[in-house]
Amino acid sequence: MSAQQLSELSEGQISCLRLVARGMSSKEIARATGLSHYTVDTYIKRALPVVGASNRRDAARIVVRSEQSQKIGSPPESVVFQSDSAILNPATSHRSSNATLSSVFDLPKIGGGVNDLAWVERHYAIIKVAALGFSVILAITLASAGILWVFE
Repeated sequence: MSAQQLSELSEGQISCLRLVARGMSSKEIARATGLSHYTVDTYIKRALPVVGASNRRDAARIVVRSEQSQKIGSPPESVVFQSDSAILNPATSHRSSNATLSSVFDLPKIGGGVNDLAWVERHYAIIKVAALGFSVILAITLASAGILWVFE
């Protein structure tokens, strides 16, 4: 991405894309910036053609890389802000344990805004969650039946 393309983006669009690069949803970005999530979505959608990206994650990646290449020698902002947020918000450490559990079962993220998944990927994720839920219910049922059988 050239410096001219970066200058075509507003400061609001750039800040929203930086937060997208950190993995935040539109609602989280809205809370952090004081904007409505509709405004955040509008900023991001208008930035996509300027950056030349097909989705918000790619646009965020392009903007962050472009900024990093212009700031040679300084640490990336995402690293600085992540360490600050980990110190200021201890609730994120609790979320990381949930994230590891989700990664073990390869489950989709809970909540959030509009996702980038295709129709097939979305339904595959739904089927995975349903299969895991069915497996848990079946395990509980079989364990209960086994306990009742032992104590009869």
